[in-house]
Amino acid sequence: MRLAYWFGALTLSCGVCGASPIIFANWDNPSDLTVGTDTGTSETLTFSGTIQFNFENVLGYLPPGLTNGNTQTATIAGTLTSTSNAVSMFGFDVEPGFTGTIQIYLTPSQVAAVCASVSQGPGCLNGATNLVTATITNGAGTMSGGNGATTANFNAPETGNIFDVNYTSDFLTFGAVTDTGVDLGLVPTPNTLSLSGSGPTEFFTTDNYSVIGQLLSDPAPVGVPEPGALALVGAALAGLTILRRRYLVVR
Repeated sequence: MRLAYWFGALTLSCGVCGASPIIFANWDNPSDLTVGTDTGTSETLTFSGTIQFNFENVLGYLPPGLTNGNTQTATIAGTLTSTSNAVSMFGFDVEPGFTGTIQIYLTPSQVAAVCASVSQGPGCLNGATNLVTATITNGAGTMSGGNGATTANFNAPETGNIFDVNYTSDFLTFGAVTDTGVDLGLVPTPNTLSLSGSGPTEFFTTDNYSVIGQLLSDPAPVGVPEPGALALVGAALAGLTILRRRYLVVR
């Protein structure tokens, strides 16, 4: 899954600032389950329902069934809200100031399906369910699109503060992240984009969207080792310690 079609010249990622964020997660929600709500004083994107999700470019260990490029059904939830009015720029309407959270996780039945896909029992993920949660702060998110257009874009690029977009995951560690970003392509169904209100109360009108999205990070995240592997490492270290003590006693 790629978003180049949706973003084109509108992409505002930190790549233009010299950084090279790496796509580490993709998802596709072909249903119109993302709702954009215009209240007259704010705009909220509400995410819900099932998606097709996969990791990409993750370093190190990932559980069987969730390895890079292996697409699985997952669940998305969360909200992004802006109280900033939309403004017109170069023929496009741009609405900045979005903050909020997008969580992508596995329900019990989805965990069972992931495990079954690699012929393992339903406990193969050892209770881990949070694929990734992205929290956007500091009003870093921007929604944009032309009035009457059939697509819209949402982008939350890094702006020099690594806490603009923060990730947590049961499966990944992010280390010394210096660049992050959230990119979404939104298709209004069945309507085209339009604005309501004017001046300080101008927002994209209430609509439903199908969404494809990607999460970016620089450097790429690293998979969390499975508990069994950690236990083996711990046992090996303990064994080396005992052997060293015995060696010192014998001497």
